[in-house]
Amino acid sequence: MSPEDLLLEKIRDELLKHRGKENGIKSPEIAEIFGLSKEHSLVEPRTKIRKAIIKYILPIASDSHNGYYVIDNEEELKEFSKSIQSRIDKMNERLYTVILGYKHLKGDELEISTDLYSDDDEDLEEF
Repeated sequence: MSPEDLLLEKIRDELLKHRGKENGIKSPEIAEIFGLSKEHSLVEPRTKIRKAIIKYILPIASDSHNGYYVIDNEEELKEFSKSIQSRIDKMNERLYTVILGYKHLKGDELEISTDLYSDDDEDLEEF
């Protein structure tokens, strides 16, 4: 097993100790436990955490107040899903705006749709 795989396995084990939103662990704590860099907005620990979540298909949520935690119930799943979808919508809006701005600077025709992005939560009802 490579050193990277061993580290991801240890991070997985640590994350799984934190069940439920109220028992989260924050990136600086994980960085401290595993000797990871705390520089540059904790990029290294956050990257390793993301890799562990994906590699081991972990039901881990995170937020700025509680840190990382195992989703323990359907309400936590709904909350996290809604939060992630909101972030996706905002990033899509930004991307759309940048593309329009670029086209405008290049003199291309603009097609602006005001209803492209809405705050409608209907998509989350399936959860």
